[in-house]
Amino acid sequence: MTRKKRGIWRRVLITWLVLLAFSQLWRRTHPFQPVPRQDERVVAVGTHVRIATIDTGVHDSRPPIVFIHGSPGDNSEVRAMALALAATHRVIAPDLPGFGASTRKVPCYSVRAHAAYVLQLLDSLQVAKAHVVGFSMGGGVAIEMAGIGPERVASLILLSGIGAQEYELLGDYLLNHSLHALQLGALWLLREGMPHFGRWDDGFMTVEYARNFYDTDQRPLRRILAGWQGPALIIQGDHDVLVPPAIATEHGRLVPQAEVELIPGDHFMAFARAGDMAARIGKFVGKVDAGTATVRATADPARVARAAEPWDPRTAPRPVGFSLAIVLFLLGAATLVSEDLACIAAGLLVGRGTIGFLSAVLACLIGIVVGDLLLYLAGRWIGRPALRMAPLKWFVSEADVARSSTWFESRGVWLVLASRFMPGTRLPTYVAAGMLHTRLLPFLGAFILASVLWVPLLVGAASVFGGQLLEWFSTTGRLAGPAFVAGLVLLYVLVRFAVSLVTWRGRRLLLSRWRRLTRWEFWPLWAFYAPVLLYILWLCIRYRSVTAFTRANPAIPLGGLVGESKYAI
Repeated sequence: MTRKKRGIWRRVLITWLVLLAFSQLWRRTHPFQPVPRQDERVVAVGTHVRIATIDTGVHDSRPPIVFIHGSPGDNSEVRAMALALAATHRVIAPDLPGFGASTRKVPCYSVRAHAAYVLQLLDSLQVAKAHVVGFSMGGGVAIEMAGIGPERVASLILLSGIGAQEYELLGDYLLNHSLHALQLGALWLLREGMPHFGRWDDGFMTVEYARNFYDTDQRPLRRILAGWQGPALIIQGDHDVLVPPAIATEHGRLVPQAEVELIPGDHFMAFARAGDMAARIGKFVGKVDAGTATVRATADPARVARAAEPWDPRTAPRPVGFSLAIVLFLLGAATLVSEDLACIAAGLLVGRGTIGFLSAVLACLIGIVVGDLLLYLAGRWIGRPALRMAPLKWFVSEADVARSSTWFESRGVWLVLASRFMPGTRLPTYVAAGMLHTRLLPFLGAFILASVLWVPLLVGAASVFGGQLLEWFSTTGRLAGPAFVAGLVLLYVLVRFAVSLVTWRGRRLLLSRWRRLTRWEFWPLWAFYAPVLLYILWLCIRYRSVTAFTRANPAIPLGGLVGESKYAI
């Protein structure tokens, strides 16, 4: 990189840091203050939380209807439905903490925490019992309310609502939690790392929204549904791309007294068809108020018997549409962190039947090609200074690039093909290719060809052997997540070592790594001295003396630990 280019990059970095500092200062001195709408009132819940809510006031002695919105969003999602029923019932539609005009910063954003906040809101409004309508993510809040205070819930109504964990994204808590962690990290970095002067603090995809999903554990919802005794209504669109329609069938099985309405529509019926949804909800609530709605005690015995049966994994659908796009995007993005690990994860998902083989291969291929091209361009445009910048310096050293540069002089683009099958050599090889100004088209063709050969092989192997591994644990659902992770790690280790064992150089490198691991003289200082320090502390305690360890060399002052004079010794 020329001196002029280095100067440009330095000025860009300094400008960025200055703007970011001023942005952070502005956000802390001018914190975002949500403003309630004209038809909302603000109610204190506890000492630090304020909830903005629509409340049409007491209508009669019948229980009011509480509408819980989804995520991301606020009560505007359910406002039209709520107001459509205001003529016959008192309706309450709060902004959950973290959303709308309610308090944004709370310790926990999970559906269980939100359920507790809503119950406290009802206490503040002197509402003893209410019909609860949960839309989308709000369905989890409604279910948790039924679990925390079943005597407070007159009826449970799920409108495109979540519930059974197995029907959410990848169908497993640990896997979904990992995806939500990636989403939370990305949104946090975007909010804290971009100079926006508070403009994004009230955005649509906020950190609070990401925390809502990250903090939530949907696994208990199945148990709560299975134990619900009161009336229930389940409304689900048959073309819902966010909450799969099959979840309505499973909810109806778990709650045998529930009325299940699988109707033509998508996820957004709550506001796109507010009048229709309000009419369905109003009709059901009328039956509950009249005492004619079915409860578990009066449910069809055949349905009650089916509710007692274990869940059949074959009823869980594969991700389709938007859900599939999310899964494939995350797999492609994961290749930017570790290509082999992402391919193995994709293969395990194929083995589980979550996604198809072709979809998994294409997602990984696109991610790998994009990542490799970025490495090439980093070497070509930024050059060696990039090696001293994070995150590149975490994965590749200048010595690695120097060695790859020497290889390129004699082997050229063919080295790209070989590097695909030699884990640990790709990053320095691709960066060196850019630094040496290797022609882009031959380089691009070489690593696309190499990826086309490598990715299906790795994904296929992981799907076959990983699928068998997961099958061993299929009888115990609780081990499905740990089994997936264990299979992922095992296959990753096998790939890393099996490929290295093929070549003489790879075998020598593995041997040298083993020797560095087993011979203490090669250990880093922190690893070598940590047990020594613990032993010294043990001697001090045992002999009740802070200088007990210096007696190892009694003829030398302080035992030769510090300040010793080799001449005097």
